[in-house]
Amino acid sequence: MRGEREKDIDALMGRYGIGRRLATRVVALLSRNIDVTGTLLAEAGGDGSLEKLLLDSALLTDPQALSEQYAVSYTHLTLPTN
Repeated sequence: MRGEREKDIDALMGRYGIGRRLATRVVALLSRNIDVTGTLLAEAGGDGSLEKLLLDSALLTDPQALSEQYAVSYTHLTLPTN
């Protein structure tokens, strides 16, 4: 799967229906070689929990440290138990 490559904030806002703050964050993530897919952006436009996750400063400072549990904590979902 290929991540979004657009770095024009207005284009991202128009394409995915996201706000300026999130579009700016996406450009910052791209500048640090952190990929974000178009599917995720399209969903984030209508899902406040995904937007909060993408706006979290930890994603910029140490993206490798983020875990699945950490990501789920931003959503209404729960991880299945084994």
